[in-house]
Amino acid sequence: MNANVNGKRIFEVTKNNDTLSVDGVKTNLSWEFLSNNRILLREGNHQFETELISLDIAQKQAEVSIRGNVYTVDLKEDFDALLEKLGMGAGVSAVQSKVKAPMPGLVLEIFVKEGQEVTKDEPLLILEAMKMENVIKAPRDGQIKSIGVIKGNAIEKNTLLVEFLN
Repeated sequence: MNANVNGKRIFEVTKNNDTLSVDGVKTNLSWEFLSNNRILLREGNHQFETELISLDIAQKQAEVSIRGNVYTVDLKEDFDALLEKLGMGAGVSAVQSKVKAPMPGLVLEIFVKEGQEVTKDEPLLILEAMKMENVIKAPRDGQIKSIGVIKGNAIEKNTLLVEFLN
């Protein structure tokens, strides 16, 4: 997986079993969740606290604050790069009619209702997973056909969250 920070390729991350490598060098990176949006990172004798400002799982993008500096981090897998190279990366979300849970979690809030018109990137709901609140956003403009979850319910990965009219 390649990590781009503020639009520039910074490093490649690979995971083999329990070993994490950054640009081919094995690392001893570990982390601890301090709260919903604060994470303590440790690598060897070094540690620093980060704050997760926003997370868009569908776009594989996060904004993090480290020592007062805000960084936009994009994570791209080899498959993502291939789709972009073939010209399919941006167009996929334009026709997406079903939004599914990217991970198991708890539905904390639902911001939309059936029949409602929404615009791309408008928040649809909040899914709590791994002690973090993840805002699930609309992948495109459209009208909500149905909502497949109820506030307060625990759900599994790939559960239908919201369906759009075609």
